[in-house]
Amino acid sequence: MNKYFKSIGLVVGGIAVLYIVLKLILFILELIFRGVIAVFTSGVIYLVILSIIIYIFRNPIIRFFKSINGEQRYIRKPKPYVVYVPPSKDDQSSNFKNNITQSKSIGEEKLAQRTDKKVSGEDFKRDRENSGAQLDFINYVKLLSFQETTYILDTNYKDLSNKYQNEAGFGENGAIEFVASLLLMKYDPSTRYDIKKGIEMVFTNSWGAIDFSDHLDMVVHKSKVPYSMWSEVYRYLKNLTYIQSHPCAKNATKISEKYMEVSEQILTIRYTSNGLLDYTDISQKINIICLHMINQGDYDLAKKGLEPLFFQMIEFFRECYKNRLFSNNQYWFSYFEVLSDLLMNLAVCEVNLGHDGACVNHASLSVKISNNPNGKMDKAGELILYALTHKGNAMLIHPKDLLKEQIPHLFSEKAKLLYDTVILN
Repeated sequence: MNKYFKSIGLVVGGIAVLYIVLKLILFILELIFRGVIAVFTSGVIYLVILSIIIYIFRNPIIRFFKSINGEQRYIRKPKPYVVYVPPSKDDQSSNFKNNITQSKSIGEEKLAQRTDKKVSGEDFKRDRENSGAQLDFINYVKLLSFQETTYILDTNYKDLSNKYQNEAGFGENGAIEFVASLLLMKYDPSTRYDIKKGIEMVFTNSWGAIDFSDHLDMVVHKSKVPYSMWSEVYRYLKNLTYIQSHPCAKNATKISEKYMEVSEQILTIRYTSNGLLDYTDISQKINIICLHMINQGDYDLAKKGLEPLFFQMIEFFRECYKNRLFSNNQYWFSYFEVLSDLLMNLAVCEVNLGHDGACVNHASLSVKISNNPNGKMDKAGELILYALTHKGNAMLIHPKDLLKEQIPHLFSEKAKLLYDTVILN
């Protein structure tokens, strides 16, 4: 019995000694690392948090210190550049102008597209069937959660694709109007028939993006939604990046009839009786594209119309320059001026489409080959300035001051610059 109690005593005593030793070790470790932990919690962690804050607000901080140093930051929003050439009485030019259907003013959000499908009350997590009587369209759209909006888009697009066996594309801008049309059907049921009809034309490859957009303009004007509010909804939905990444935002399935008409006319370029490219005809077409597309906010369509003109002008110049048929005469002076106008208008399209590099290249080359560079300097400076600074960057020297130093003085130098820049590169 005593032996039994002795064994128990040894076990309890061993455990007690082990406990005391472990506590001592933990106490020593705590003393050692307490200071280290304190340093990290009070120093390193705060330093990390401060670094994150500085990174998030880096652009305002940089601008603040640059403003202290007296640096000037230039940012201006470019406006459409229209070169007006009084229309001639030539039958072909008149027919060209008449064949272009004048775009309706949608401003910068024009390129719109389509979509369809029944948007039933079951599509919403909460019923808004009667909300149209109390809310205007923009507030109605804003009340929808992100999940509701994406659910409407996903389910309708999937049903339409299955129904017509076609995953129709509207382009990035058209996809926004596609979503807006789905919401409009829900908000104003009187538009349902017309919108579904337009969507059907798109999914059956009968219409292109611009055709659907024009049809939707008519629907909106007949609806109870003011067109200004429709545009406001477009701008609001444009902030939902989910739409731009959706399959409906891929390139349009069919080229619009309007673009096909423009292309057919633009690709028919006239020549003079002595075999020279008729730059007056091209100048007229540039003017029409500016008035009916750039001024209407159809930058993508305008670019598609201007580029064939540019390529044909450059190809004609290349052949003449390579075969030594190029000379310093009035024809080529006027030819270069029309080409300069074309480049400037392309720069306007590119900057509004978000292609900053192309804008800078077109605008600077436009000034350098012009016979009247001072007349284009301000416009080119605005475009280049906006392209370089609209993302928060700053410039010490205005682009037009740099352009002045780069302009060739002799016409032969301008021709060589054009050849080297556009053709050899």
